Amino acid sequence: METNTIIKYSQNWNNKLDCPLHTTIRAYEPTKYVVGQEFKEYLACKKYTPQAINLDGKFYLHVNTVKCIELKVIQLKDISASMAWIDAAVTLPYFIGMIRTMYKSQYEQAQGNMYIHWLLLKNINHQPTPTN
Repeated sequence: METNTIIKYSQNWNNKLDCPLHTTIRAYEPTKYVVGQEFKEYLACKKYTPQAINLDGKFYLHVNTVKCIELKVIQLKDISASMAWIDAAVTLPYFIGMIRTMYKSQYEQAQGNMYIHWLLLKNINHQPTPTN
C-alpha cells in the first residue's frame, strides 16, 4: 500500500470524517500534499475487527477516499481560532498543543517556526464512519 496516499486519524475530530467536505492540518510535506491528490483516510480502531488493517503497529479502518481540493501552506503560529474549531472543535491553545505534540520533532527542528499544510478535502466515496 502506498503510504504517501494515506491520511491517518487517531479520532474523528468534530465528526469531520462524516462530512462531504472537511479540513485537516498536517506537518508540511510538499511531495505528499498537492491539490488534486487523492488519499485514503483511515481511523484508528479501539479494538481489532476483521476489516482493520495494520499501519505502523496500530489497527485502522478505511473510512473515506478523498481528494485535496484546496491547500494552504502556513506557519503554525498563523492558525486561527476558527481553523482550530472547524478542524477539531477545540480551542486554539489546545489545538496548537496537539500539533506540537503530534509533530514534536518537526516543531523542535523548526525552532517554533513550523510550517504546516491546511487541506480542504472532498469525499469521493463517502462511507459512514464505523463505530468501534
